[in-house]
Amino acid sequence: MKNSFPIALILLLAFSIWSCEQPKSPDFQVNNQFEVPLTMEKTYPFLGADEALIDTTSEDFENIFDTDEDGLVSVVKEQSFNFGDLNNAIPVVNVPSIEVVNLTVPPTAGSHTVTANGSSSIDNSAFEFWDANHFVGMNGGELTVGITNDTDVSIDLEVTFPEVQDPNGSSLAITIDNILPGESISNAVSLADHRIYAGTDNAIDFEITVSTNSSSAQGGDISTEIGFESLGISRAEGYIVPKNVLLNADATGDGELDIFNDNEAEITNIDGISEISDHISNIAFSNPILGTLYNSNLGVNTTIYAVIAGTKSNGEPVYLKGNENSDKQVTSSEIPDALTVNGEPATADQVIKFSLDAVEDPSPSEGEEGSNEFNANNANTPAFFSNLPTSIRFVGVARINEQQVEGTIVNPVIFDPSLGVEIPFNFSADNATYQDTVDADLSDLPEEDEDRKLSEAAITINYTNGLPLDLTLNVRMLDANGNEITSKNDIAVNGASTDEDGFASDGAQSEHEISFSESEMSDLHRTRFMVLDITINTPQQESVSIRENDAVSFKVRVRAGITSTIN
Repeated sequence: MKNSFPIALILLLAFSIWSCEQPKSPDFQVNNQFEVPLTMEKTYPFLGADEALIDTTSEDFENIFDTDEDGLVSVVKEQSFNFGDLNNAIPVVNVPSIEVVNLTVPPTAGSHTVTANGSSSIDNSAFEFWDANHFVGMNGGELTVGITNDTDVSIDLEVTFPEVQDPNGSSLAITIDNILPGESISNAVSLADHRIYAGTDNAIDFEITVSTNSSSAQGGDISTEIGFESLGISRAEGYIVPKNVLLNADATGDGELDIFNDNEAEITNIDGISEISDHISNIAFSNPILGTLYNSNLGVNTTIYAVIAGTKSNGEPVYLKGNENSDKQVTSSEIPDALTVNGEPATADQVIKFSLDAVEDPSPSEGEEGSNEFNANNANTPAFFSNLPTSIRFVGVARINEQQVEGTIVNPVIFDPSLGVEIPFNFSADNATYQDTVDADLSDLPEEDEDRKLSEAAITINYTNGLPLDLTLNVRMLDANGNEITSKNDIAVNGASTDEDGFASDGAQSEHEISFSESEMSDLHRTRFMVLDITINTPQQESVSIRENDAVSFKVRVRAGITSTIN
């Protein structure tokens, strides 16, 4: 027997069941864990290309880095100075005119000879003859002789100068024959290539001999004038009277040189330093060196007094000065009046001095190489270069023969200086800083009013530090306009262990994971850039040494959890 149900009853039952189980407002939530597509891996070698702490491939850094056999990196730069000449150091020698009046010829029968001796003191305000070997060599000028014959007979004249020698080493003699009665005659002899040996009395002796050619019935007087005109000095061996010579152009004509007058100061830009200065600050270099290299033919002791000012990247000046009790230290009483700073007399904290080696046998055609070195032992070079000056200004005064001894000056004076900078990257760092900005587009993260919401977010940082430097990392998230959204600060990055020379031996490795708060997560989607601010310290601020290939590597990942609501 077949059972059957009314169709209407079946339909009613089905409808009742569907009515009871159908939800009125469906709401499903799904939780997903995933890594945001932001994984940044960067290695920062100390020196190198774009990723380096210092990009040595840029045009500014061309040929300024040097690596020694141990791998120690140094900034090495040499720059020539464009000084004027030092020819003002050449002494001026003046000899007053000598006038001999009334050299009398008496009435005589037959020829007759009369003589007169005399001397003329040389102006010793610039040069003195201290012994018989001292001399002044001349490259120009004239010896002039003028004579008036007031006798009644013709005469012959000879004037000899035992201390004036011609190129052959013979005493100079001037003769004028057959000077007629009543006649006035002058004569001139070039003194080029002659020398004056004046002796310790600093005087030129002479002897005048006049001979009559026939008898004189009434005699008469002969007047003679001798002059040394426009003497040009080629070489002076003796005592050069101390004097100051400006090394820069006196643009204002006031006898002063101002370090901040661009028309007076010599300004040297240190290529590449500005790039370093823009990235790193607060580094204390252990022994940076500023050297003066020069080619000179000065045969007399010379001391340079200079204001050497570095200009930091922020425009502030820093002055090079000698350490206390060093030969580079300057006392207030030594400072030449010509040195000024913004119109005020330079102070001892703004001036440094150094000496030039005297050349034993100077040549007018070529000089000898010399150098001076400013280092941590004699000057404040660590402080000077730790400010990473982007340019160096120089004004100076040369004090000739400050020791007041014998010497030699030749014409022309050669003085061709250059500035040498050597900064070994052997340093200590106290909160030195470096900054890098990278792209970090987090626009795929949900916004606040979306069905998807962040339930959690964290940033993971792995590092391998092969630098002998302790680092502190701050990570800042920026929007498209560069405004800060949030930051994670004071992330410790341990430095590599070091050997006895301060070089890195074993790199340090670790991982940090840092979570974002709920309020931070709501704005993460606006992130477009990530800034890595790196603060650099050496362990206990001790000195460390950097190799060219020392590097630190970071791997940064963002992990997020998203809750999706499905309606």
